[in-house]
Amino acid sequence: MPGVRGFRASCALAIAVAAACGWPACVHDYRPPAPREPHALVTVRLAYQTWPSEQLEQVVDIDGQKLRDLPAPIRPGGTVTRQVSVRPGATAWTVQAIFFHNDVTSHAETYDTTEQAPCGSTTCAQIVPHTRLVNKVDRVEDAACSQALKFQAADGESYLLEYDYRADRRCTLKCSHVVRARGGGVTKAPCPGQKGGS
Repeated sequence: MPGVRGFRASCALAIAVAAACGWPACVHDYRPPAPREPHALVTVRLAYQTWPSEQLEQVVDIDGQKLRDLPAPIRPGGTVTRQVSVRPGATAWTVQAIFFHNDVTSHAETYDTTEQAPCGSTTCAQIVPHTRLVNKVDRVEDAACSQALKFQAADGESYLLEYDYRADRRCTLKCSHVVRARGGGVTKAPCPGQKGGS
């Protein structure tokens, strides 16, 4: 039955891909709800009080999915802001900053090539050893800090998620429910159902 064979082949491929990813280590990109679907708006703000290394990786994880295309931050005192829509209900967030530099080391590597060489009245294959210099780049983490929280998002509401990096293992993550008053003002209150954060 070709249908059964095709199904088995698809299952085998899915299992192989999942195993290659390392099962839980496979992180998918975040997919926001469509504009016409019920959603809440979350403004994510990342602030950096110090800049302890050359490069920075920013990780914003929403319900196990990675938020891509975060803007590049400015050096100390800079702030990164990104708005994202989320589905109503319980939402889990993890925000992490990883400062690192690349360590480049060089080492000699030998390899062989096969060349044709005179061999009496004919030619013979001769193995010729060579040496080349190879650079190896290792990522070295210098400082990092991660915070996580959960809150209940409601359809049509706005929230502010503020991550503040101060030093290695010293950061805060706060969630505020943003309510716009009729007179044009804005009030902030703790996010409903918030757990975690600092």
